[in-house]
Amino acid sequence: MLDKAMEQIEKYLGPAADWASNNRYFKAIMTAILATLTLTIVGALSVIIGKPPIPEVVFQSDNFIAKMLVGWAKWGDEHVWIRGINDISTGIIGIAFTMGFSYNLAKHYKLNEIGALVTSVMIYFFIVGQPTSVLINDVATLQINMSAFGATGIFSGIVISVIVVEIIRLFQTKDIGIKFPDSVPLYVKTSFNSILPGIANILVFILINGVLNSLFGVKLPEMITAIFSPLVNNFDNVFMVGFFMFLVNLFWFMGIHGGSIVMPILLPIELQNIVENLNNYSAGLPYDNVFTGPVQFGFIMIGGAGIFALALLNLFSKSTGLKQIGKVGFIPSVFNISEPTMFGTPIPFNAKLFIPFVMVPVINTIITYAAFDWFNLINAPILNVPSQTPVILIAMAASASVKAGLVALIIILIDIAVYYPFYKRFEKELIQEEEEEAALTQINNNSALDLKAE
Repeated sequence: MLDKAMEQIEKYLGPAADWASNNRYFKAIMTAILATLTLTIVGALSVIIGKPPIPEVVFQSDNFIAKMLVGWAKWGDEHVWIRGINDISTGIIGIAFTMGFSYNLAKHYKLNEIGALVTSVMIYFFIVGQPTSVLINDVATLQINMSAFGATGIFSGIVISVIVVEIIRLFQTKDIGIKFPDSVPLYVKTSFNSILPGIANILVFILINGVLNSLFGVKLPEMITAIFSPLVNNFDNVFMVGFFMFLVNLFWFMGIHGGSIVMPILLPIELQNIVENLNNYSAGLPYDNVFTGPVQFGFIMIGGAGIFALALLNLFSKSTGLKQIGKVGFIPSVFNISEPTMFGTPIPFNAKLFIPFVMVPVINTIITYAAFDWFNLINAPILNVPSQTPVILIAMAASASVKAGLVALIIILIDIAVYYPFYKRFEKELIQEEEEEAALTQINNNSALDLKAE
């Protein structure tokens, strides 16, 4: 029955999955998100230094350590400029993402990467920044609206970069440009041939803005925000997150890299959520976004695809083959790298482990939202910890809380309990096969010795 269901799923989802996993835009998005990691980490560290997450009970204590922590907090209050580092670093995430996205998309097309990057940033400032000229002390001064240059400007960056790079590509494929003799150096040709696509891009975006303003009374960034805001604003709940986590592992089970298909959709949302949490914490405002990168890999997909429990079971397996896979795959799973365990066990098309593999992320999502949202056991994350941070530590660091580590440990124990009955049946069959193979090998060896003796 499961085989027939998988055939139907693969029939309808397979082609779409193949397209998504090889999509140039999705690949560029994932690479561009990495370009913003330094900004979020630097910003988070500056906030934690300037406003340490110290529990209220510490301020009421009189011991030496408590006095040190209180002194640290007071020092942070007197040096508010430190938190300003976060305002700068997270305030340019949209620009950094646009630079990374346009560069990698141009690289895919084998275009002039720097030219595409510069043009995209110019258009970004022009469209998103909405520059205006005002008089300050009788001097004409250019003002740019930088409020949308942060994480909220990522979706505008995607649209702008795609249009910019595709126009540049059109000029190159149609060989539209200034003709130079062969004696002219290549860098001169490249520089001059960036002029016409740059002018074309400016005219195109002026036209788009003009049409949108005339028909709907909005400009391009406002239209983009209106399109994507329902997805962003309504995503952070147990149903949406649970469904997408299920989808990631379903693709993995089909032998397709689930992350490469689903993560380009999730990463911009995760980044906006963690930046909003960080900025609100810095400003002393409520912060309650749960679905972020550290939550995904620190609580929901522990070990990468939620297989840390499976890696542990492999490590202590009675099966020689699974135990060997456990030795190879356990350490990578500690750093949320799932492939050695995923393909060594194996998981793809292994019907015996299908149910725990796709259900563990859903169960983990429910527990995570119960801890963060329903019962408020731990604070929402503020530090965008890299996904390869070791398990449990990533949870503690993200929320600056020991309790977060305890919740992650409880999730791991529950995952082991979910996997255990299915795993034991699978292990039993493998042990039987290994014993039969060993017995057959022994018979063959004995036969060989008898023949040699004759």
